[in-house]
Amino acid sequence: MFIKGICAHQFAHIVQFFSGFYERLTKGQQTKKLLVLYADFLSGYYIGLRKMHYTSAELLSLGRSWESIGDSSYTDPQHHGTPEKRLLAVEQGYRFARQRQEFGIKAACEVVARYL
Repeated sequence: MFIKGICAHQFAHIVQFFSGFYERLTKGQQTKKLLVLYADFLSGYYIGLRKMHYTSAELLSLGRSWESIGDSSYTDPQHHGTPEKRLLAVEQGYRFARQRQEFGIKAACEVVARYL
């Protein structure tokens, strides 16, 4: 599941670039944090849409993995967000997909932009 999550995260960066959200999320920002949290949310969204049953242990394992790739370098331009914020973004994306399956990717992109 972690590999699926990473692939979905990277695909979300492609979506950002070609949809205009890249400019929207970087305007006035000193770090890449919003770009990364956006991709984390969409990664969780993708996992939630797969309609597969995940055990609590699998989701907990994914969460721990995601937390391990966060950082606390708040002033570094490459800052990706704290472990807690990254995990929260994935969880919010997952919940959104599970609760609002009628929404498509365009709606999810707008929801995450507002969320951030």
